[in-house]
Amino acid sequence: MHHLERVIAESLSKKEALPRWNPKKGWVGGNSKTLYTFTDNITDSIAVAPGGYPHVHVGPNAEVRMATRAEAEMLWQSPLQAGWKVAV
Repeated sequence: MHHLERVIAESLSKKEALPRWNPKKGWVGGNSKTLYTFTDNITDSIAVAPGGYPHVHVGPNAEVRMATRAEAEMLWQSPLQAGWKVAV
């Protein structure tokens, strides 16, 4: 199993509700202490943001999963401060 496949499987196995697209509000839900990776399937744009963050700049056709530590440090905060929940 490749690293990314393992990260996705771990994220799904934790039974945590992922953010979901709402046509009127944009991305909603998820845990506010968990960082998620949003990958737009059309543009391949990638964003990392916590659950409930209102300014995720990817559209409704994105895939969402828990962010890895490397993604979080590259796209959200470096160094990653304590308290954020990330995969691996």
